[in-house]
Amino acid sequence: MIFFHVHIARTAGLTLNYVMHRNFGDKHLHINAGVISKNLGEARSFPVTPALSSNELDYIIDQCETLPKSISSHYIPITVGLETLRKNYDSVKVITFLRNPIDRVISHYFAFRMK
Repeated sequence: MIFFHVHIARTAGLTLNYVMHRNFGDKHLHINAGVISKNLGEARSFPVTPALSSNELDYIIDQCETLPKSISSHYIPITVGLETLRKNYDSVKVITFLRNPIDRVISHYFAFRMK
């Protein structure tokens, strides 16, 4: 079984990513722009990082020393992620957080303002 965390921006996803990493250690795979650049080339994630295809996700998982027990990412669409992960795992549990849309907009505003 694998836990697939669909990370929606500004919904406490980094906190869940931290918890998953703490519990699964090296068997947690956080696919961010750095991981995508490392595995698929820098041009794939610059200037923006589009969603991963099924083949790209397969390739990134294949590069892991051990098969992950949890995956977290902004860049994996739910349908592509489920389809790809079901090839490698008996069971896939999807986790995400939802948040009031107005609160998300306000959070985005303050996050961009801080940058």
